[in-house]
Amino acid sequence: MNEIQLKIIDSAKSIFIKKGYEGTSIRDIATDADVNIAMVNYYFRSKENLFQQIFMEIYGDLLQNAIEGKNENLTLREKIDLLVSFILENVTKTPRLPLFVIEEINRDAEKVLNEEFIRGITRFSEFFQRQIQEEIDAGSIRPVDPIDLFINIVSMCIFPFLGLPVLGQVIGGNDFDVSPFIDHRKEQIIDFVIRSLQNI
Repeated sequence: MNEIQLKIIDSAKSIFIKKGYEGTSIRDIATDADVNIAMVNYYFRSKENLFQQIFMEIYGDLLQNAIEGKNENLTLREKIDLLVSFILENVTKTPRLPLFVIEEINRDAEKVLNEEFIRGITRFSEFFQRQIQEEIDAGSIRPVDPIDLFINIVSMCIFPFLGLPVLGQVIGGNDFDVSPFIDHRKEQIIDFVIRSLQNI
């Protein structure tokens, strides 16, 4: 990609996440990227094409990095730590990302959950299930459904960001500081997951 295309993608990603697909116009993207509308249409043909490319980049990169970040020599706690840290670090960079995904899936699930997206999710799911099954077979943890475990981990990581405005007021009011809160949540999630997997 050339410099102009990268500028357009960076601007589109920021605006789509902030305003959603329906609330974003090609003019918004062009203005933010400091290019004309014709340039955006020339490179990406339509808002829909640009949206699809950005959506797949966001989640394609996340899933690929998660898979490539594996290390067979890590302990179970270290593997859980790696997954939780990975999710929290990426969502912390873009706190509105989970809400953006939920909104867009509700808007048009068929287009958002396309074949490429499903393949990426399936690949990561297979990798995660294999990792957990190996731990079960080794007797390191109690038998557990890997999918249930993954849903639990993701839910605990994502919910604080979905409820952050309310949680912030309840926990700290106007003095609420996100960073220490997320660091605390990270340790709590890892400890909770590890305890839930222990053989009793």
